Amino acid sequence: MLVGCREGETSRVQDWLESFPRLPLDEAIAAETVRLHQRCGHKIPDAIILAPARCSDLSLATRIVKDFPLELEGVMHPYRLNDQR
Repeated sequence: MLVGCREGETSRVQDWLESFPRLPLDEAIAAETVRLHQRCGHKIPDAIILAPARCSDLSLATRIVKDFPLELEGVMHPYRLNDQR
């Protein structure tokens, strides 16, 4: 996110990012990451993104439909008004 910042915006964007809670990478998330990769075929980086949401009963809001289609449990596309999960 910071790579695309205009000059002078980095600090403000960094502060905004810091306002979000961080989910720890624990054993349950690591196990879910491996499961998503081995059983579902997700790339490791995508599995690392999705696993914390699933383990925390949260939805993953993303616009990356190629890697995270709506059919995946716990995925929502924020720009879609109908059929969001």
